[in-house]
Amino acid sequence: MGHDVGDQGALPPLPLPAIPVSPGVGDGPAGILNSVLPPVPGSPAGSSGHYEFDEPGFQDVIKQVQACIDKIAEARRLARPMTQVLPMGDEPSSRRVTEAVNSSGQAYLRHNTNLENFYKKLLDDLTAARDRYVSQEGHASGSLAKTQGGL
Repeated sequence: MGHDVGDQGALPPLPLPAIPVSPGVGDGPAGILNSVLPPVPGSPAGSSGHYEFDEPGFQDVIKQVQACIDKIAEARRLARPMTQVLPMGDEPSSRRVTEAVNSSGQAYLRHNTNLENFYKKLLDDLTAARDRYVSQEGHASGSLAKTQGGL
């Protein structure tokens, strides 16, 4: 039973990965973009955690984030009855259980709202980044065309 640790005593606890909170984005993990944005095929993975991507890549990630927001909204709709449970009887234990269940449902809806707010902020940020990318690409293409036309 248990692990043979010999003379070393108890096994040390396993280290848990640190998940920093992203300021201004809600309570979601700051590394969310690294887990959502895939690197462009053929590009080396950025050692600093950044990826290069193109407009279709932006569109794909934006579509995935919007799908998450839609699923969160559906989960909220389905969870509303968890806040409206009625006691089975008119006695103290039924009322206490009902209060606990309704309180749990309300806590879930608060969590759901926080999650939705996080993903909406992420969607806004991704959309703004995509718009900047498209604008910069258009400007660079226009500048290149002018330079090539003047040669």
